[in-house]
Amino acid sequence: MTQEMFYTDPNVLHISLHCSTVKGRADEVGFGDGEGFNVNVEWSRDLDPPIGDTEYLAAFRTVIKPIAQQFSPDVILISTKFNTVDGHPASHGGLRVSAKCFGLLTQNLMELSGGHVVVVLEQGHDITAVCEASMAYDVLMKKPCAAAVQSLHRVLQIHSQYWSSVRDLTHTVGESWLWAERKYSVQTDTASALASLSVTTPKYTGFFRGGTEPVEHDEDEDKM
Repeated sequence: MTQEMFYTDPNVLHISLHCSTVKGRADEVGFGDGEGFNVNVEWSRDLDPPIGDTEYLAAFRTVIKPIAQQFSPDVILISTKFNTVDGHPASHGGLRVSAKCFGLLTQNLMELSGGHVVVVLEQGHDITAVCEASMAYDVLMKKPCAAAVQSLHRVLQIHSQYWSSVRDLTHTVGESWLWAERKYSVQTDTASALASLSVTTPKYTGFFRGGTEPVEHDEDEDKM
């Protein structure tokens, strides 16, 4: 499992988004020199509506992006089964994330590492679903569900002792992507980026690895 491989290594920041499992709990933060470098966003299972684009955007904005910026990676490795995307049978736990949302997050990850992103696509994906899925603009104006906000608050509470960059974002967890971006230093025009985004980019090929049942650290974890 990826988490176990780097659990004591301070040179590798491992971030995973996934549904509740026996392993991959929010309080599993690494050990020894690697303490603080293992970040698990553990979603509640079988919600209605399910965890989706809005919640992943909130996790990226308040957990992944600030911690990754502070860590300043030379290269980012993204690994996913991509079976949460629209067009696939419901994943274990019910996660549903659009291909366009994955694309938007990947674009942001490339900016964090100067474009040095490696993508590993695991089994279980459907090319048609990946290419044809789309996301409505209004998802950027929606607030994440209460269960997701609770999960993210738990992660931030734990990791604020390791990463100062997330401390000021705790109170914005329940806000929409656009509201938070407009209020807290917007570096890019998110709306324009979303409107013009395509799944395939000219220089880099990638998608943000999102969690679905995978994230047991093997199948659908986010690895950086």
